[in-house]
Amino acid sequence: MNPPPQFNLTQLLYTQDKYEKLKNEKRTILSIMESEPETSLFKVTSASTPPPKLSEVSVTVKRLQDSVADLRLVPGDFGLVKYSLIEDPKTLTPVKERFKTFIKEAKEDSDLVCIDCNPSSSFMTVCALEAATHVLVPVRPDRFSILGLELLDTFVNDLHTLKVKPKFIVVLNDIPRNNYDPTVEMIRPGFRRHSRPSLRVAPFKLYRGQVAS
Repeated sequence: MNPPPQFNLTQLLYTQDKYEKLKNEKRTILSIMESEPETSLFKVTSASTPPPKLSEVSVTVKRLQDSVADLRLVPGDFGLVKYSLIEDPKTLTPVKERFKTFIKEAKEDSDLVCIDCNPSSSFMTVCALEAATHVLVPVRPDRFSILGLELLDTFVNDLHTLKVKPKFIVVLNDIPRNNYDPTVEMIRPGFRRHSRPSLRVAPFKLYRGQVAS
């Protein structure tokens, strides 16, 4: 899934003409959030109708040869930007619940559900965290990335709406073969001052029914 309003992942995979066709067919994440999205930037559809099925809003990106397995994407939608403009959390409650219901049902039909999030504390990021079993964090081995990781960990721990905290999994990117940065060693054993006693570092294995954001 590609929740950020700028939907970079979707734009990377599809031409503008193809995307417009998908949007006209209501095959974007906005159809998950609202049954008939309001055109106003400050209103949402509060009708309590069931969300669409995964097959109704997703498109196949890649199908494995000689296998029934495939990789599917729910395209993003700029219309989600309005959720960052609505200040009353109660207004967005039906939107969030509809999203969580969709994820719950999508888990039953998928080996893995991945929710692509940008590093922010937006409404969509909170929705993803509340639905996720794991948080997959790609970081570079530098001090700024570690600071960002610490801030994210604090944000998740302080988020009172999270009844069950998702597990953190760190993926180290761009590790040089030469001039090795000892910053990596700060990640591997876990942060001593963190509320989490340890921080798992990939390689990892996710099982059926799990959701990563």
